[in-house]
Amino acid sequence: MDNIVLTEKGLALRDKLNAGQTTATFTRFCTSSAEYDQSELGALTELKDSKLESAVTNLEIREDHTMVISGAVDNKSLQEGYYITLIGLYAKETDGEEILFAVSKVSSPMYMPEKSGALSGMSIRFSVKIENSDSINVTVDPTTAATLGDLNALRSEVTTPTFEDYESEESPALPALEDAMKQIKSGNTMRVILQNTKAAFKGLLNLVNAKVNQKDYDAAVSKLNGDISTLSGKMTSFESTKSDLVSSSLGQSLGLTTDSLWSAIVTAIKSVVTFLSGSQSVTTSGKWGMSTKNGFWLYIPNNGYYKTDHQLNIPWDTIKDSLGYAAPEDVYIGKTFSSREGVKLTGTMPGFKAGDSAAVTDSKMWGIGTTSGVWMYIPKDGWYSNKYWLQVPWGTLKNFLGNADVSRVLSGYTFTSQNGIKLTGTYKYGVQVTSMTVTSDASTTPFYEGDGTTTVNYNWFYIPLSSIGNHMLCGLRYNKHGVSSGGWEYAVVNPGMIVSLINTGYFIDLTKNQTDVKTSSKPWFPCWEPNTKYDVTVYYVNM
Repeated sequence: MDNIVLTEKGLALRDKLNAGQTTATFTRFCTSSAEYDQSELGALTELKDSKLESAVTNLEIREDHTMVISGAVDNKSLQEGYYITLIGLYAKETDGEEILFAVSKVSSPMYMPEKSGALSGMSIRFSVKIENSDSINVTVDPTTAATLGDLNALRSEVTTPTFEDYESEESPALPALEDAMKQIKSGNTMRVILQNTKAAFKGLLNLVNAKVNQKDYDAAVSKLNGDISTLSGKMTSFESTKSDLVSSSLGQSLGLTTDSLWSAIVTAIKSVVTFLSGSQSVTTSGKWGMSTKNGFWLYIPNNGYYKTDHQLNIPWDTIKDSLGYAAPEDVYIGKTFSSREGVKLTGTMPGFKAGDSAAVTDSKMWGIGTTSGVWMYIPKDGWYSNKYWLQVPWGTLKNFLGNADVSRVLSGYTFTSQNGIKLTGTYKYGVQVTSMTVTSDASTTPFYEGDGTTTVNYNWFYIPLSSIGNHMLCGLRYNKHGVSSGGWEYAVVNPGMIVSLINTGYFIDLTKNQTDVKTSSKPWFPCWEPNTKYDVTVYYVNM
């Protein structure tokens, strides 16, 4: 047991006893299977999970004022086995309540088996120093356990037994040989066995004396005396062996004590199952496990004696689902691992630690868009290091970026196209005005003017849609055909900057008279002077 700790109430009672202010009686011991930290013991007032109890069976007060308080517990009435982890001593102040006086942790918890099987017990002894020992009382229950004097007497009886040897004149009559032999049996005390052994030998000796001559008699007596001496030595060794046996690890695990009968000892030892060779599978849930702290562990499946030729195992089908499920293709190439697939397998997953790989196979391998930006599929399965990089080659990527150059982008603004990355525009105007020149037809065609009811025949021209597509017209400049300079007739500017689109087969708001519109599959425009061809320059903005 560890150091005995006086509880807070125990300390208070001890101080009162030392001061001669009260008297007290130590009443009982109590055992428990509860778990407490050493620091918690002083504050206890009761033991949880209390099991067996024992009355105080002996109180010895030594010269140094140390009280040695004794008791004992056994499993005669125990219904379920348990480990004894704590022992408490109770005391009662005169005219006061019973208190938990002291507690001690059992350093190596002892298992107390249930009452079935061999008798098992445990002796208890607490040493407490009380200066005023006159204030201490104890109530000893002689039926509960033996006193120290009883144990000494028992030890003396076992080591130096006394019995009737039929050697003196006052000895009772020698029993018949057959009767003496009947009393030498298992379960009798050592005194009875030795007494009847002596009687049997003396009866046998008397029988021999009656049957043989003196010479044979002397030889028989000598042999008989030797046999008696040998038997006595064996009996002494027999009892000594008993003490060694019950105190051994096997004896303690079986709950044997020096009070156990030899028949009980033999029965207990014979009941020990042996496992000399072969194997034992542990499959029961909760009886085995695996952790980074304890590695693999398993409970011993059966009580018994195990030899090193016997092995315990957790079957593969039981343990494999606790090892993970990675396959070789899931583990980096060359690295070993264990899983439900096997033990110390080698990974096959390809590894890409350094270098580069180009995603150029087809359109499914990479792309660019305003939603996902630039994206690419991983070209190969495997493990990638951040020192490895993927690329879409510039020669593959640039054709998806447009064709603008710096002259087509406003000055100061940056852009990316097939011409480069984050280029800076050089165009200095807000819009780019483009022009094209077409020649009017010499023939005339009617145009509506005014309120739309008058028709006037004018020469006409059209703008080829296939050439300019969707653009906004800014103005027209009419110049007589064939005149190199100074021959321009007039210019038309989009009045009010009304947007006009050339993509729908009609033209709006570009002539002097807004109703002068010719509708066709192509936009037709009038020339004011009949029978005269004009070169018309069309100014428009790229949209």
